[in-house]
Amino acid sequence: MNLSSAATGPCRRRSPNKIPLSLSPALAIIVAVVAAASTAHAIYIEDEGQQLRGKYNNDIDERDLQDATSKTFLVTFNDNSIAASKRCDALAKAHGGTVSSVYNTVLNGCSISVPNVGAQVSAQATFTALGNNPAVQSVEIDQIVYALQTPPSSLFAVNDAGVLDGTSVSAAAASTASTSWGLDRIDQCALPLNNLMTKQDATGVTVFIIDTGIMNTHVQLASSMSTDDCHVSYINGEPAFSDGNGHGTHVAGTTCGATYGVSANCKLCAIKVLSNAGSGSTSGVISGIDYVANKCSSTPGMKCVANMSLGGGFSSSLNTAVANAVNKGVVMVVAAGNDNANACNYSPASEPLAITVGSTDSNDAQSSYSNWGSCVDVFAPGRSITSSWSTSTTATNTISGTSMATPHVVGIAAAIRSANPSWTATQVRDAIVNNAVPLPFGRTLATVDDIVGCPTPPPTTMAPTTPPTPCLGVNVEVKLKTDNYPAETKWTLTNKCGLGTVINSPAYTSGNTMHSNKYCVPIGSYDFSITDSFGDGICCNWGIGSYEVIMGGVSAATGGSFAFSETKTIGNCDGTPLTPKPTQRPTLKPTVRKPTRRPK
Repeated sequence: MNLSSAATGPCRRRSPNKIPLSLSPALAIIVAVVAAASTAHAIYIEDEGQQLRGKYNNDIDERDLQDATSKTFLVTFNDNSIAASKRCDALAKAHGGTVSSVYNTVLNGCSISVPNVGAQVSAQATFTALGNNPAVQSVEIDQIVYALQTPPSSLFAVNDAGVLDGTSVSAAAASTASTSWGLDRIDQCALPLNNLMTKQDATGVTVFIIDTGIMNTHVQLASSMSTDDCHVSYINGEPAFSDGNGHGTHVAGTTCGATYGVSANCKLCAIKVLSNAGSGSTSGVISGIDYVANKCSSTPGMKCVANMSLGGGFSSSLNTAVANAVNKGVVMVVAAGNDNANACNYSPASEPLAITVGSTDSNDAQSSYSNWGSCVDVFAPGRSITSSWSTSTTATNTISGTSMATPHVVGIAAAIRSANPSWTATQVRDAIVNNAVPLPFGRTLATVDDIVGCPTPPPTTMAPTTPPTPCLGVNVEVKLKTDNYPAETKWTLTNKCGLGTVINSPAYTSGNTMHSNKYCVPIGSYDFSITDSFGDGICCNWGIGSYEVIMGGVSAATGGSFAFSETKTIGNCDGTPLTPKPTQRPTLKPTVRKPTRRPK
């Protein structure tokens, strides 16, 4: 059994009663109120929305539990020989809980809510017991997800004319309003904008907006709303067509709106997984994905694209759900996030099979808030994007975020899917990524499929290989495998022959990962000092970490089990060659970890 939330992705310590630092104050207040008042089972997380993780040795850090306002667990099973619903019912009853959701398509599992008894040992015991069940493959704690617009309130949104947006305009004015600059940008190779746009045809394609709902009576959207039975809400008391937030209506307008949409003739379906306050839970989002994947895979000839302008901390369960939806034929387009951070630390942005979208402004620069990194596939216009809004049937709003960039790519994907009905979701993804045009900051911008004549990015020219400079001292290699909390680990290498500290450790951000760094240092004696800021070393409570220092090709120091710090002396000032030391593995403490873990 694998507690998947610990096996992959970064995690950081939290303080009690905190809200995500990555959220702006307005959204932070919203999230705090909603979490306290709703049944979304939110977990407050400090440090840029990172996920509250369990440990892969079937234990929960008691420090994590201090933040939990409720106890909801995402559970998956080893095989599907027995219906998930049956297993979930039995598992929930055994632990005094109830089944919140059952997943039959994108996950073989469910979410189980256990009453908040207020005792940490109780929650830890439940988590461990769930993990020890031989039928259980993985356990993960539910977390909060939120809409990815910035700022979060329409009170801060101003249109290009300097007028506060969110106001109503007449139907006639709406039908003749100038289009958003993003539509102008995605149908041409480069700036400047030419004030023309090419409306795409998405006939026969169903677009699922997994968001805060859609105002289906809006003049921009009414003709595009699907008449099929495909609208569903996973927020208690808030129907799919009730968008008290505006975010989902705005996203839908950019995708297929009459004036502000990339494409025409698509069929919009409202999948409400975020409340009117703009927040929800991982378990609820997975329910929405499960519904979409089941609907699309069970309906012959249905061509599906899904927009997910939402996100939260890293979640293996959410990523797996997105990947399995792609495998069921759904093109999944997701927002990179608005933390100006590595998108690989967030979900669903870090899922490789999704199309992950970053944000640009009208100058082709990366938006200051946009997440970045290798997990971002393409960029699209996301700054000051005008679209439909839910304060009235004719309202518009101009807002920013990777949420606004994502539906541009969804509109493109819908048109490609319409023109190529036999293509797989992966083929659509590849077409978008391969057709993207170069941006000044080294990434690419998604463009419509029928754009022609754009220059292709020049091939990367490899500089002539320079022979490595020979080391005139001694080669030192530091090999370190991090535990679940990599940021707590630091080390220094200090020369004892009068040179002082010569090397400081790099910043470690990836948990349960082997790192190797090589250096050339003067011959001499050195103190290798390693520290853990929390005082639990790197082995073996919260991950099986270890280190090895190799000097002159000889293993000179090893370890991992210590408290706050440990220092070992290697080398000598007269340069006498080292004698190999016997390799000694860290002493493992007893655990209840299963011998195998589910592969990613």
